[in-house]
Amino acid sequence: MDNTTQQPLPDSPAQLARIIARDWENVDPNAKPYLQAMYALHSIGDKVGMNTGSHIVIHFLAFARNWTGDTAQQVKSKLSSLVVPSSIASPPIP
Repeated sequence: MDNTTQQPLPDSPAQLARIIARDWENVDPNAKPYLQAMYALHSIGDKVGMNTGSHIVIHFLAFARNWTGDTAQQVKSKLSSLVVPSSIASPPIP
């Protein structure tokens, strides 16, 4: 992902999965099934079989620790924000 022409990342796990597949040459074998499942998630609220989108993304992130670089950091941050919306992660301070 070119930082000079960076566009906002999509909210769709399926679209994020495409970015991951293009950037991560040797996907960790443990992350691969979760990455494949993400292709079926148009939103974090979708399910694949009995697994929720959140479950799939959380497990992908757990196994994606060795995916590094700017794109990895940006996409992992985006996926994390989909699982834990910012309003819950950091409530406003009165």
